[in-house]
Amino acid sequence: MTKVRDLARKYLTTNPFEIAKSLNIFVHEFDLHKEISGFYMCERRNKFIILNSNLEEHEMNFVCAHELGHAIFHPDTNYTFLKMNTLYPLGKLEKEANQFAVALLQLDYESKNDYLCETAEEYCIRSNIPKEMRELLRKKKDEDSSD
Repeated sequence: MTKVRDLARKYLTTNPFEIAKSLNIFVHEFDLHKEISGFYMCERRNKFIILNSNLEEHEMNFVCAHELGHAIFHPDTNYTFLKMNTLYPLGKLEKEANQFAVALLQLDYESKNDYLCETAEEYCIRSNIPKEMRELLRKKKDEDSSD
């Protein structure tokens, strides 16, 4: 994903927390219901990523990357409002945010794999990338290698 590579080059990091900070997106942790991992919201031109403080560190990384995807691709969309008050098809928005998160974490994996010596599958498990997203990562890797 070109957008991910551009951001990583511009801010010299693949860390979603650091990229969010560079983009003036406020990241906060709150004790949320166990079914809510996090969400993105835009209020009066201020952008926020809210993470469940009960998540493990590796889970927070994926959720932050996912919500950062919403902030980048759907900047003026108040996702929580949409989900609760409209019939807007959220599948596309979620897919884009997941693709962004996987691409960002894949870049992180590629940059660190020289000394981590772990497989992509091990990295996905450690980074709490959902099983469905691991499949997306494998497909992307296959497409990249066929080019």
